[in-house]
Amino acid sequence: MGYDKLKDKKLSNPQKVFFVGAFDNMHGEAAAKTAHLKNGFISKYGKEYVSVLLDADGILGKLTSSDGLTVIILKKNSNQPIITSFGTKRKSFFDAINKYFN
Repeated sequence: MGYDKLKDKKLSNPQKVFFVGAFDNMHGEAAAKTAHLKNGFISKYGKEYVSVLLDADGILGKLTSSDGLTVIILKKNSNQPIITSFGTKRKSFFDAINKYFN
């Protein structure tokens, strides 16, 4: 449902923003989950939707101890990420990322 809010929006990406969907709570092997999710995105949105990196095993979330929607900022010349977790608060998350969209 979260991706529905991004439908038809264009990503303004001079800062190299990436969206990652973590799907570690789905059953099955990573390759099968990824194929299933790709087919689902295409059948729902066609080929025009905000690109999402599919993290079938949820590794990024585990590395950052995220429990839901999270913004991770990596700054040039800094090896310390800024991590803001929104949990399941979708409105707060989308308010925070709206600046990246036209």
